[in-house]
Amino acid sequence: MGIEFTGTVPFSYVYLHGLIRDSQGRKMSKTLGNVVDPLDTIKEFGTDALRFTLALGTAGQDLNLSTERLTSNKGFTNKLWNAGKFILQNLPNENDTSAWEQILSYKVETILASKS
Repeated sequence: MGIEFTGTVPFSYVYLHGLIRDSQGRKMSKTLGNVVDPLDTIKEFGTDALRFTLALGTAGQDLNLSTERLTSNKGFTNKLWNAGKFILQNLPNENDTSAWEQILSYKVETILASKS
């Protein structure tokens, strides 16, 4: 539905992406047999690793998708997950105001120190 029917601009921004190619830079096709099934990739590497790999691609540039890249990004996203989980498990109880004041004052001091 565009300006013709609604009277409003349908999109403010349009993002273009390149092709997802195989690890050798060839266009994926059924005849070459190099097509990657996203569901199988998610089962093997995880959703976060696939999303992160695809998000790292430069807009408008082709992306070579390889198992090596997915494996390394799986490790990285796993580290991010574990770090977030560790932080959440070690946060003080929401009712422990003195612990929260200590955390927040540390953050404020760190920010102020970086500005000077």
